[in-house]
Amino acid sequence: MSSYTYTSVTKNGINLYIIKTTANNIQPKNANRSWNLTTCPNDFYGINATWFNLTPSNDNSVLNIAMYNGSVVGSNNPNYCGEINDIGEHVIAYTSNSNNTLKYQHALHLSEISGLGGSGSGSWAIGGAAISLGNSNWEENVGNTFSVLYLNNTTTARTAIVANTNSNDIYLIVGKATSGFYVSDFRTAIQQYLGISDTSSYDHTYYKGLFLDGGGSSELVCDEVTCSGDGRTLTGVLLLRRNM
Repeated sequence: MSSYTYTSVTKNGINLYIIKTTANNIQPKNANRSWNLTTCPNDFYGINATWFNLTPSNDNSVLNIAMYNGSVVGSNNPNYCGEINDIGEHVIAYTSNSNNTLKYQHALHLSEISGLGGSGSGSWAIGGAAISLGNSNWEENVGNTFSVLYLNNTTTARTAIVANTNSNDIYLIVGKATSGFYVSDFRTAIQQYLGISDTSSYDHTYYKGLFLDGGGSSELVCDEVTCSGDGRTLTGVLLLRRNM
């Protein structure tokens, strides 16, 4: 049985490539700057995730919270091994050790997330910048570093993750266009796909999302499509099994 469904759709002038899967099928991993998703291990598909330092080429630092099975994904830089959110201030986490809870919260450090299981639990956490779906004041929540570096810049590719905390479904999303688009354009495209509009100063009740690293890092790979980046190798990625 396939572990995901795939959808491609154009919203707000942006081509969205979407993998929908379940929270227990997600695995954050560090590619260690030795591969990207077009050359990832054969048993996995997925998307790019965390920000990282482009130089030097052997720096596999992970600039966001990234944990699986009770352990950070690790790096050769102990300050950026998956414990902190350097860009963005929120996380999506799956705490499978108790009641299979999929949750979203503000967190600058992994220690702020409660209920994460240890080895073999399947628990995971990934950090990024808040999309704040349905919230008209969303720009206030992305975090200062993300706001300064990315909010007013255009690029032809962006990546996001959206969680449905009611159903435990996960949407892995890459948006691409021939001309550059803003973060706000990408957010609008995602909201149009999910049928959400900015109607209040509060986030949507159960759709919770994060902006992930984008631009040349943006990649999505599954049986149906290969959305390649610019060829750069990656650090933090989100993988899923092809079959469960």
